[in-house]
Amino acid sequence: MNTFRSGDTWVAPREWEIYFRRLDTFVRVDTYGGSAVIRATTNRFTDEAKERFVRYLAMEGLIAERYRWWPGQGEVNWVIDGSWVRFRHHRQRLTARVWAFLTWGRLLALGLFLAALTTALWLKGH
Repeated sequence: MNTFRSGDTWVAPREWEIYFRRLDTFVRVDTYGGSAVIRATTNRFTDEAKERFVRYLAMEGLIAERYRWWPGQGEVNWVIDGSWVRFRHHRQRLTARVWAFLTWGRLLALGLFLAALTTALWLKGH
């Protein structure tokens, strides 16, 4: 693990990885003492969404508490960079997409089955 010097102490960086399924984006949050770097694989966050995400991270205690009140100020850097993504993340993304497709496919099949069953019962009665 890499460490860096912050003032007179050595600080080990902490990192968290999050997948936003709706945005189809992986995000990695690296904290180094009082600063944070947020790496996203795509640029799909609006400025308002970035601010809300930084506030959320501060509320959860993942970054410094001061960002909860002033997310635009300080040392939070947003970087669009997908080089850190490993195969595991690509597999997770693919799995999420396949399950979403299968879920919609199941709902569609159930709807068609119920429509056919209702029609058959109605025709049998008339």
